[in-house]
Amino acid sequence: MIDCHCHILPGLDDGCRTEKESIAMARQLVTAGFSRVFCTPHCITGLYDFSGEQVSAAVAALQQQLDREGIALQLETGMEYYLDDFFLGRLEHPMPLGKTNLLLFELPSSGDVRMLPQAVCEIKKRGLKPVLAHPERFFAGKLQLTVVDFVQRWLTRHPADLLPVALRDVVDQGCLLQADLGSFNGVYGANARRLAMLLQQHGMYACIGSDGHNPRQAERILRDNYWLVELGCQRDRKFSCGADVGLKGIV
Repeated sequence: MIDCHCHILPGLDDGCRTEKESIAMARQLVTAGFSRVFCTPHCITGLYDFSGEQVSAAVAALQQQLDREGIALQLETGMEYYLDDFFLGRLEHPMPLGKTNLLLFELPSSGDVRMLPQAVCEIKKRGLKPVLAHPERFFAGKLQLTVVDFVQRWLTRHPADLLPVALRDVVDQGCLLQADLGSFNGVYGANARRLAMLLQQHGMYACIGSDGHNPRQAERILRDNYWLVELGCQRDRKFSCGADVGLKGIV
């Protein structure tokens, strides 16, 4: 399986703090069935300011250590870009996921969804394919659906109508979606889980990610083997079939 979103690099952002933690999390990912990981530290101006060269160097250093430890995990470069006032400037020298043309970005928890269409447009202008990280977590806070509300709306309307309009619009615009594994086993709350399952049912996710930050968190995220197998096999099969998700030929 491929982990498209992981904060495994030590000492760069709020992910793993030490090489020891990175190695421990790498072992967890391999045990869970992952063979390739895109290392995606946060790219937030004024908080996590890293160049592509720094990320590449960190990936190479950790890969050497994993190889010495005999851990069969292939690391790839990447970043998780923050959709803020500095986002467009960051696109002047973007770092996509490995050798793909996929650019991973996220909305701040208090972000304005009205920024999404322009962001998607600007990414595509540069010949890249936008990938919105964990939309189920951001939009879950906007839904506020109880179980009763969810069931009633499910029975009385087309299920796709349950999706936030802004999310449907950017997907129609050509934005891909990345699912966080923890959303499926309740790590991020009931609403995130409901929305993740709805998006999965409609085949709207292009890739999955652990979004792991440290071994303790990763243990919670990776504990449900059913979702690991279900999501991982489906996504990898989609990649290997050469679907238009920017990962053709890398698996």
